[in-house]
Amino acid sequence: MSKLVYFLVPLGILLSGVTLVNLQEADSLHDLKYMGDHLSVVNTDLPPGLTFCGEYVPLEKMQVKKRIERELKKHLIHTANTRLILRRANQYRPLIMPILRKHQIPEDLFYLAVAESMLSNATSSKGASGFWQFMPTTAREYGLEISPTIDERYHLEKATEAACQYLKASYKRYGSWTLVAASYNMGPTGLDNAIKAQGTKDFYSLKLNRETGNYLYRILGLKCVLDNPARYGIRINDLKTRPGQVVAKVEATESIHDLEAFAKAHHTTVEELRALNPWITAARLEVPPHKSYKIAVPAVDAASAGPLLTAISK
Repeated sequence: MSKLVYFLVPLGILLSGVTLVNLQEADSLHDLKYMGDHLSVVNTDLPPGLTFCGEYVPLEKMQVKKRIERELKKHLIHTANTRLILRRANQYRPLIMPILRKHQIPEDLFYLAVAESMLSNATSSKGASGFWQFMPTTAREYGLEISPTIDERYHLEKATEAACQYLKASYKRYGSWTLVAASYNMGPTGLDNAIKAQGTKDFYSLKLNRETGNYLYRILGLKCVLDNPARYGIRINDLKTRPGQVVAKVEATESIHDLEAFAKAHHTTVEELRALNPWITAARLEVPPHKSYKIAVPAVDAASAGPLLTAISK
């Protein structure tokens, strides 16, 4: 039997695999007012002095300003999606931000994760997965395990650690967080080729493919609405999230051959176990020699939680 060591941690809402519908573009204020979301306030004014990771955003360039406003409008049209994103942001920001700070990554790169996956364990048609949308090769390169029973791209904390390492390496390469974001979307080879061919490292002057060319503006639109939803007519009291769930972390040092039996032994169901641990991708968990994994399970009750917390603190 596996050696089980308990750790108590707060856990937010279950990691979601919901895929959001595509946001359609709006061409006029008429669309904003009457596309079915019944907005009572339409305000697409950008906050003064808008920056990205502390880097200047040239709002005096009309095209830059219009493209950010265009992305912002999408979130004001599709308020159901926007509210879902805001709820997820409120829930996951406290988990992601401390890791970014630990690695001295600008906090605005939280919005890169939002743009990548809408803070869900989505899988793209190209095979990128998780909050940070790692491809398998890149995930392994940055220390994430992918095996027949495990995919750590779905492990929020570990994937965020890997993303920080990737982002730091990219910043060392480009010296600009704006270009880091572009590189994250199109890959370093494509961005390097564009910079070399066009003779500039100014993102706002580069002519990139449509997806990457719009990527930073999408992130900036998300930043505007997530930083200050009330500014755009989204009431804060509508953005309640589920209360956090207290879970125990069980350290498994040997393979678990029957995940359902393991779940029952820890007073839960295999469905809840999978929801708490989306990185476990099979009905079993293979644990190689000299390795262990921490598995989240619901804490049985407050009485059992107390002694565990005491034991950990000693």
